[in-house]
Amino acid sequence: MRKIGILVFGVLLLAGSALALTGTYTIVDSDGYYNCNIQTNGQYNKNVGDFCKVVWDGVWRDCDESNREASFTVGASGQTVTSFTISHLDGVADDSFEVLDGTTPLSPECKFTEVTHGGWKTLTCNVNFDGPKVLTIRPLANAWDYCNGYGQVAVDSITFEYTEDNNIPEFGTIAALIGLAGAATGFFLLRRK
Repeated sequence: MRKIGILVFGVLLLAGSALALTGTYTIVDSDGYYNCNIQTNGQYNKNVGDFCKVVWDGVWRDCDESNREASFTVGASGQTVTSFTISHLDGVADDSFEVLDGTTPLSPECKFTEVTHGGWKTLTCNVNFDGPKVLTIRPLANAWDYCNGYGQVAVDSITFEYTEDNNIPEFGTIAALIGLAGAATGFFLLRRK
């Protein structure tokens, strides 16, 4: 039984060294976002003081085409991004949007078009690229009647999953060596019996 334990420990250690990690993009105004116009409780399904940003601003910029998009960055050098998730509001407007890589839509799955006006939702996009990568959120619908007061396409968080490309060689090498040693010892001990 002890021998099987050593083998399992080695395999788990190897698997653990390759687990996906989670990162967060900090939503900042300089990337094209604006504060949600939360004047009273309930607007945007948020309370006054809750974090909320709009992609297409109507409060300061009157929802003109020049400020229709906002960008975000996922991953860092040495990271392979495997997915990202945008938490967004499916509100009273048509809050449909797509994610672009430059001017090209990222993929058919990386688009929110199932508008139900159902409150806060998430859109997860499965990808495979090296970080850092700058992407863009672009609203698909025309500006709604109250865009000038509230904007269009509200977001409150963007997270991403990634793996490291041996960014920290000490941990990767040590974990691999210990895992291999444990697996080899387990195989050796099992064969002797």
